[in-house]
Amino acid sequence: MPIVTGKTVGKQNVAKAGGNAAWTSASIAAGGATAPTPLDCPGLPKLTWIVIQTGGAGGTFQPQIAIRREDFNVTAQLTFVPIGPPALLVPGIASVFEFNAPVQAMRGEIIAPVAGVNQTYLVYMLASG
Repeated sequence: MPIVTGKTVGKQNVAKAGGNAAWTSASIAAGGATAPTPLDCPGLPKLTWIVIQTGGAGGTFQPQIAIRREDFNVTAQLTFVPIGPPALLVPGIASVFEFNAPVQAMRGEIIAPVAGVNQTYLVYMLASG
């Protein structure tokens, strides 16, 4: 959340914040699924995923967000839900997903194609506010 203070007339200072994470999957067999480690992003509503599939047939990526924490006993649990439709990836081409939503954390689910060889994926998650 930006902090706004007016030091003089007609001028204001704004502090911006941001966070990011890079994740590389292990080799995923045909039809397998995996999810990157979540990026905590409370107060950072501008969400961006950049996903690159290294080769093979096109896999599927589903961006997900945690809209709140549910506290059971002592450990806080993140509840992830899809924020957009799943998208087919094009091998070797970066796919960019952008959303504006005030969430607790972000991640994505990757599903490798059924007819394909072992593949790896690069996922970059960025949040700013």
